[in-house]
Amino acid sequence: MSDTKSTGSTEAAGETKPQYVDVKTFTELQKTLEAIKKAQAGSDSKVLDLLKENEALKKEKMTAQEKAEYERKQSEDRIAQKDRELQEREIKLLKVDIIAELELPKDAIDRIRGSNRDELYADAKAFKEMLSVITKGEVTKKLAGSSSKPGGGSSGGAKYEEVMSMPSDDRAKWIQKNRAEWDRMKIEALKRGN
Repeated sequence: MSDTKSTGSTEAAGETKPQYVDVKTFTELQKTLEAIKKAQAGSDSKVLDLLKENEALKKEKMTAQEKAEYERKQSEDRIAQKDRELQEREIKLLKVDIIAELELPKDAIDRIRGSNRDELYADAKAFKEMLSVITKGEVTKKLAGSSSKPGGGSSGGAKYEEVMSMPSDDRAKWIQKNRAEWDRMKIEALKRGN
């Protein structure tokens, strides 16, 4: 590895150009690394190179026992990180399954909380009930002016959109009770292109 490293940047004609200085000691390397992180927000490949060099210098000064302990700690950290990533994936898959099972919108995946299937399912169920109450309230408000059922006895009957906006359980019950009107509404909706 070279004895010169980037420590910052200067602006020239709107372009960032690195400045180079000699890096001789571990302390200087740390200072250089800090300056680069500050100047380039840790995204430059030079920073990664300096981090690797920093690790190598740390290891050079360690005893065999310290190196073994350091390597063990690094391995434990990598394993812990992989475990966290695996758990996050498992939770995400559980959320996807639960959302599909409860017929929730895909966006609900970010709203469901829990650390196991039971907690996730309970939270998703509560979320679904809340959506149902809100949706039912909105449909009721829309229908309040006419009667308790869509269309309210007006000559045009229920509007297809009103029935489709009902929660699936309520919609199925309404369709069962009003099969003839539902068939008429579907035909009218198809003619309109809905």
